[in-house]
Amino acid sequence: GFDNFIKVISNKYYRLALRNTFEFTGISVPILVMLSFILAVLLASQQKISEVFRTTFIIPILLPSAAVVYIWHALFSEKSIIMEWLTSSFLNSSENVLYKFPVLIFFIWKNTGFNLILFLAGLMNIPKEIYEASEVEGAGWFRKHFHITLPLLLPTTFFVIIISTVNSFKIFKEVYLLYGSYPSETIYFVQHYMNNHFNKLNYQNLTSGAIIFASIVYVIVAL
Repeated sequence: GFDNFIKVISNKYYRLALRNTFEFTGISVPILVMLSFILAVLLASQQKISEVFRTTFIIPILLPSAAVVYIWHALFSEKSIIMEWLTSSFLNSSENVLYKFPVLIFFIWKNTGFNLILFLAGLMNIPKEIYEASEVEGAGWFRKHFHITLPLLLPTTFFVIIISTVNSFKIFKEVYLLYGSYPSETIYFVQHYMNNHFNKLNYQNLTSGAIIFASIVYVIVAL
């Protein structure tokens, strides 16, 4: 009954997982959407090089995450040279913060190409006559994209934000392969909580936590 929900909400690790998950989403999704939008606008305006760059950004979509994670593990594992150098140089007292950066970089690298395709498709549907008319009226690059591109791309942008948010909730696989079931507290996500309780056969905690998390996500998407 409701006692299971109260038990899960009062669990400090579940609250930690919720906080980390939404914190990661709040940081990664805006960066990903803005980067994808800027790249899409630049590629759409440079037809001669767009084909080469489109192929470059599509490659991360085609590569299996499990295979790429091995490269990431060699670079950003707990005992890697890069991580040891960063912790000793910059964050001696709070080295756990560093583990967010490899996950963030991997997420952006993996999903930029897909969002880029969506934005390019949206840009192709905007009539060129509108831009030509604005140029005749003396509008510059910034005003054209602020007053024309952004408003006409709102439906596409909304879809990209939703897809990026959903993908940010699915980052567990990469984090699990990099740092295991019990990573640093800064990258302990809701999926870790679910997976660990599934392995322990604590189905009441698993289902209660899943319902709470799904309800929160539903409210966010509805808003």
